[in-house]
Amino acid sequence: MASSPGYAYHRSQICVIDSNDRDLGAVRSALDPYYDVQAFANSQDALDWLRGNRPALVVMDEACRPLSGLSLLEAFFRIPIVRQGEWKSRAPVICTGSGKGSPFLLRARELKADFLMLKPYKGSQLLQAVSALVNRKHEEGWERLPEAASDALLLSADLFDSLSDMVENNLPLPLGSIALACKAIDTAAAKGQTGILLNSLIGHNNVIFVHSLRVAMHLALFGRATGVSGMSLMSLIMAGLLHDMGKIGIPVQTLNKPGELSFEERKLMRGHLEDTTKILDRSAGAPQSVVAAIAQHHERLDGTGYPQGLIGEAVSAFGRQLAIADVYCAMTDLRPYRPAKSRDEALAEMQTMKGAFDPALFKLFKRLVAEEAALAAPSEPAIAMADEVPPPPP
Repeated sequence: MASSPGYAYHRSQICVIDSNDRDLGAVRSALDPYYDVQAFANSQDALDWLRGNRPALVVMDEACRPLSGLSLLEAFFRIPIVRQGEWKSRAPVICTGSGKGSPFLLRARELKADFLMLKPYKGSQLLQAVSALVNRKHEEGWERLPEAASDALLLSADLFDSLSDMVENNLPLPLGSIALACKAIDTAAAKGQTGILLNSLIGHNNVIFVHSLRVAMHLALFGRATGVSGMSLMSLIMAGLLHDMGKIGIPVQTLNKPGELSFEERKLMRGHLEDTTKILDRSAGAPQSVVAAIAQHHERLDGTGYPQGLIGEAVSAFGRQLAIADVYCAMTDLRPYRPAKSRDEALAEMQTMKGAFDPALFKLFKRLVAEEAALAAPSEPAIAMADEVPPPPP
């Protein structure tokens, strides 16, 4: 079988227009690790490019030449594809300027630009705004998918939208909402909508969300294939959905660092296990099988894992299944610092990790992935174009 790509291989294209070389470079530095950035210092060249291309989002600054920012803005909103279908075809646009009284920003507001940013701003603030708009645009398309896949995606996305505040403020988890998301994931698996769901994650830029949902979806299939059912199956899926929750508080610069991590950074990354179990411990009613599986998903049967170096039977059945699904999905995810491995590449590399995984479970997992590959190969784009996206909060 030909080697096929991992699911989250897509890098959304962002068009950036700014005639100030220093500012253009700063924007590129903020966005390049995460997006395919098309940068233009010449506003006329940018406009010509936009007339023939469809980026996921446009970042436009008032300091443009030879067309001024205001002229470029007006011309952009006059491009025919922008005006068709009551904005359904327009890419989101972020406009940046140096003052609230800027004619450029005032006109951008009148034209219903999606987000306005005052300079100076931090690169992390721009990245947050870009990510929010790209993801919201992407999520709009999920409403038009088959019901089971749509419910699983939307319920899981809503859950992850709320997790950051809960983690930061030491709040208990909404176990009811988590259970609904897990049930929806299982229903999508039972109705054969795995491929639709996984393909629909392509282009979404929340790395923790995409990885966690992919792991949970694989565990729904894995659990069914090993005879897990009922509340036990819900617990297994929940373990997949929540296993990296402790990473939410880790700085993005550490999560996506391209080079070798320092001792302190490795300690911080490995601490996500303890952080996740602490979050679960303060959430009354969290199944102990979920807590145990998450605590063990970096353990390896030969004792080379962490945090306890457990060996053989000391690793629970759910911990073994979660370990396999997590490693496979991590390898086939796109990360800002490396491309995604293909399914065949990931499975071949895992095969070399002698003694790390339960051999019978890994053999079954390989068969499931092969079956899933046929379902997950899209013959057409998985996401239809979305309606206009409301701007993120200021």
